[in-house]
Amino acid sequence: MDLKKEIADILKKEVKEDVEKLIEIPKDTSLGDYAFPCFILAKKLKKNPNEIAEELSKKIKSDLFEKIEAAGPYLNFFVKKASFNKLIKEIISKKSKYGSSNVGKQKRFLIEHTS
Repeated sequence: MDLKKEIADILKKEVKEDVEKLIEIPKDTSLGDYAFPCFILAKKLKKNPNEIAEELSKKIKSDLFEKIEAAGPYLNFFVKKASFNKLIKEIISKKSKYGSSNVGKQKRFLIEHTS
């Protein structure tokens, strides 16, 4: 389970855009486990980022999170500890295979190196 991807999928349903690359991990843990800056949506929605964050915090519901709250122009996600436990169990069960994929398997690629 990739929590960042889960958040991106939840947000995509509301904002109709792929926002995964914008999701951050706040430096201060009191601001949540993940944060989404709403600045990028301001131009598209023609609204203040603070207003967008507030609206999204009221719309989004998910069992993965203890709470989702607006903090200025940021939407902060507080992950339920049970979700982290599930992720840790997945990591332990997959061991060194965790995070690996078959993307690109049996494909050729070119690596260029300038001198």
